[in-house]
Amino acid sequence: ILYEHEGKDLLLRGGVAIPQSQLITKAAAKIKLNLPLFIKAQVLSGKRAVAGGIVEVTAEAKILPILRKMFGHKINGEAVEKILVEEAISTEQSWYVSLSYDTTVRRPVISWSNAGGTDIETREVETRTLDPLSPVVPEDLPLPSELIQKLINLFFKQDCLLLEINPLVYGSNVARERGWYTLDAKVKLDDNATGRHPEWSYEPRSVAGRIPTEREIAAKQIDQKDYRGT
Repeated sequence: ILYEHEGKDLLLRGGVAIPQSQLITKAAAKIKLNLPLFIKAQVLSGKRAVAGGIVEVTAEAKILPILRKMFGHKINGEAVEKILVEEAISTEQSWYVSLSYDTTVRRPVISWSNAGGTDIETREVETRTLDPLSPVVPEDLPLPSELIQKLINLFFKQDCLLLEINPLVYGSNVARERGWYTLDAKVKLDDNATGRHPEWSYEPRSVAGRIPTEREIAAKQIDQKDYRGT
């Protein structure tokens, strides 16, 4: 699973717009973005906003105290070691879009809802299967086909198990540039495809707020080199 900033970098390389942002590793870092901003803890657990891991800032004097508090905090048991500072987007539409594999139908599927945001699991979501040999945008999906095709292409090209954008919004940034933006992204890559992607150079993931043990790292290396696994 990728951290939010890693997933967004992947989307940006695939031609999908993201807000202007700055990744920091210490509270004293100089913030180069204009207000208003969102300060977002980079952890792998969900429900960050509920746990205080996403905070909107509208006054410069509040930035440092929030950063200091967040860096010394744990989100759902996971220590905050990196923070993404991101420009605010004025939102006109908010959507949920995800691509994944459905084990029931044994095919990749695309799901969407016109009510993106928190508690998406309680809302009605449309789902369509995709042909893995020739994946195209479903005709009844009410979003720009060019944008969705970029997501579909990225999902298969990058060997994703999950590519979830929640929310995908239409709006404008501080410079009043209107368009579609990814405000949050959850991306899970298939570890078995590591050999096909020399560009993957992600740091070891923390497990339950800690660095993986030597045995866990060794087991992952075995999985990457031998299809039979650990």
